Amino acid sequence: MKRTFVLILLSLFLISCSQKNESKEEKRVSEETEPDQEKFAPAVLNAGSVFLDYKFKARNSFKYRLTSISSTDETIKGDTLLTNKFSQTADYIFDFTVKNKTNDSTFSLGVKISKINLISRYNDQTIQYKSDSIMTSENHRKFVEYESILNTPFEIILTRRGFIKEVKGLEKMADKLITSQNPSQQVTDEDRKKVIDYLKFAAITPLTQLIFRIMPEKKVAKESTWDEKYSSNLGNFNIMNKITFKLLDFVKLGDGIGAKISASLSTSHSGDKKGSEQGINYEFDDPKMEGSGIIIFDVDTGLLHSSSTTTHLETKVKMEGKDSRQKTRSTIRTENSTNKNIVELL
Repeated sequence: MKRTFVLILLSLFLISCSQKNESKEEKRVSEETEPDQEKFAPAVLNAGSVFLDYKFKARNSFKYRLTSISSTDETIKGDTLLTNKFSQTADYIFDFTVKNKTNDSTFSLGVKISKINLISRYNDQTIQYKSDSIMTSENHRKFVEYESILNTPFEIILTRRGFIKEVKGLEKMADKLITSQNPSQQVTDEDRKKVIDYLKFAAITPLTQLIFRIMPEKKVAKESTWDEKYSSNLGNFNIMNKITFKLLDFVKLGDGIGAKISASLSTSHSGDKKGSEQGINYEFDDPKMEGSGIIIFDVDTGLLHSSSTTTHLETKVKMEGKDSRQKTRSTIRTENSTNKNIVELL
């Protein structure tokens, strides 16, 4: 079971870390899905200020397209210079159905990922997956991480501000993953729970949260700003992320009004830069992370209309150790990653 479980976790990494490809097909997808922020004409909000909260009516349904476009360039410098390029575009269609409003003023939403298109490249190797194409049994196993989440319903509990408070109903998704690895192998309750927790915290929750940008608690007007903070880990570092939002303007959305919001990311970090593991000494440079984007929130319907956000991360580490001849070798590894997420209400 240990080997099976490791394979599952490794494959799931693809779900939460979508990357970018530079092919003509991907550029076409990107151009079609990215919101044209210049098309929104300014509008006047008579009230001056407004709550930007989510509004749902029971049994209402809606769809979103999420496109995650990312790229990673890696350089390893030692006795020789090695470069690697990894890129991927992942396109998801989310179907939502409003179940009810709970007693604590949160909303229960049924969710289904009904379509996934993926194209990725590692150096000269290309992999493509389309959920609506006919696949062989071998390809079904090859893309089990996507096949398992495809058309497998789950439930989210969402606050009025757009924060996913809880994800439920991932048991069937977890069972698909487990049985696809080795149908005849016995799985303990503890192992099954680990898969469910990994799906919840490392894959489904962060992916779905991209659809619901978190809105401010209080009323806001043009030029209002507010912050959201959260922590994350990067190697030895504890990263404190701060996203600053600013309501740039009110814009026309058909017969309604939308709020045009800018977002900018700044970070600080703490942790040991130096360490040693298995006879190898390492030293990290300070990680460099930045991000920005534009969000359009429909004031009248209480739904995210569209968003386009980009983050960039640069890391560098020097490693030193002895080879089999006890000769000291040093290697410098540099990695530059860019991730762009585009969300559009369909």
